[in-house]
Amino acid sequence: MFKKLIASIILASYFLVSVIVPVARAQETWYQPSYTEWAERVYDTEHPEEIFGERYTAAQVYWVIYSLMHFVLTALGEEGASCIIAHPRDLETCVPSLRTILTSMGFLSSNERQDNNAWLAMIGERPVSFVSYVKDLGTKLNIIPEAKAQGFGFEAASAVREIWRTVRDLTYFLLVLVIIAMAFAIMFRVRLSPQTVITVQSAIPRVIIALVLITFSYAIAGFVIDLMYVVIGLIAAIISNSGLSGFDWPTMFGALTNDRTVMQLMLFYFLAFLLVSFYALFSGALGFFSLLSGVGQIFWVILLVIVAIVLLFAVFRIFFMLIRTYVIVLLLIISSPLQILLGPLGGGGFGAWLKSMAANLAVFPATGLMFFIAFLFLRAAMPDLFEAWPLIADLIDRAFPFNVSSALGNSTWTPPLLVGTNDMDILWLFASVIVITLIPRTAEIIRGAITGRPFAFGTAVGEAWTGVTGMAGRGLGFAEGRGAMERINIQRDLEMMAAQQRGRIRPGQLGAIQRSAEITRQQEILQRLRRGLGL
Repeated sequence: MFKKLIASIILASYFLVSVIVPVARAQETWYQPSYTEWAERVYDTEHPEEIFGERYTAAQVYWVIYSLMHFVLTALGEEGASCIIAHPRDLETCVPSLRTILTSMGFLSSNERQDNNAWLAMIGERPVSFVSYVKDLGTKLNIIPEAKAQGFGFEAASAVREIWRTVRDLTYFLLVLVIIAMAFAIMFRVRLSPQTVITVQSAIPRVIIALVLITFSYAIAGFVIDLMYVVIGLIAAIISNSGLSGFDWPTMFGALTNDRTVMQLMLFYFLAFLLVSFYALFSGALGFFSLLSGVGQIFWVILLVIVAIVLLFAVFRIFFMLIRTYVIVLLLIISSPLQILLGPLGGGGFGAWLKSMAANLAVFPATGLMFFIAFLFLRAAMPDLFEAWPLIADLIDRAFPFNVSSALGNSTWTPPLLVGTNDMDILWLFASVIVITLIPRTAEIIRGAITGRPFAFGTAVGEAWTGVTGMAGRGLGFAEGRGAMERINIQRDLEMMAAQQRGRIRPGQLGAIQRSAEITRQQEILQRLRRGLGL
């Protein structure tokens, strides 16, 4: 009875509480507002001066973005950055500050004070050069009395030349051993297979040719380097005569060789990129983005930060690519006697070494040419800027690398769905960025073109094409291997039938011949499959 009473009291209490207590909807937390509530509080027009959490946080986001912009601008110095910020639409007032900055960085002095004889001295006094080698050889022959006043370039390569001489002497010793072994094999009529005898006899003339090539391998390497400068000279002549640059041929040759370093070129490119970007940001040249007002400007600033990071990675990749190529060239010069010695022994030989030298040296003229194209596209993105501020135009013209002209302008094809007719400056701007990012892949592309390997355009332009081309290559390789297998089977059967009919082999030898033919067939199939798969 007592239990029933307690149960009745509990049920009655629960019923009365659930009926009397009102039902209340759970209130939203203050730190999880909806977007509408947040926007109404931040952009409240009735109380624009009030400061509270949402509005202060939104202001902090703007401060971070603008701080990134100012951090990049401080590369110009505090004076130049303050002037550009204070006068974004009238940069001509900042000409004195910009002139001082560009002069301190070496951009103006290199173009205004040209030494007309500098390029002649560079041609005649290069360390690793056929010309320098002949001069050194003439000095040793005492044709002209020796003068104890060698230039810095001649002494700078003495370490490489001494190492090459050591490797050359070692190669002479190995070559003597090879010749002695061949001579004894021929004199004592060592029991060798007919193919080996023919190989030994035919290798003797190649050994003599290899001896001559080993002796003059340093001079040949210098001659190839001279040809590299000849190619750079041809590129400079074509550019100077085409009207794409205001430089004459000697000045253009110096600009493509030793006028400015990669770091200086990339620094000026980055500053010019910022100048064009800020002009597009404040002048309304962004097309669709300018219609979005603040949202478009924030998007543009974020895009500039991303491009700046990409350019930062690109400059280090370009620098290390050139350093790596230079080291490879030095190692090829040092190891040239050993590589040439491998020719008579069935290795790579002189041809493979010469291709490697040409492939690596071609990277330098190609890199200079791509830098010129990048600055040409960047200059084409500035026509409106140069028309608006003539003093700025004159300053940048004198400081611009390669003195590129504005011959391109807006005269280009407008791709569908990409930009509008008023946004061609932006198109040229990003085209120059793409060219800069392609420079690190120049080495692979040039080496592939000279040595016969496939081009690296798939990894240079877009990784998405790599999978497609790889699958296609594997499919074609499998088809080629399968077709080769069928052809080898048919050819083997025909040879076996013909041999049996002529009686050249006994029936007991068929098993060994078949096994040998099967191994040869499998090796050929495997080799074809590897070529098809790109292994």
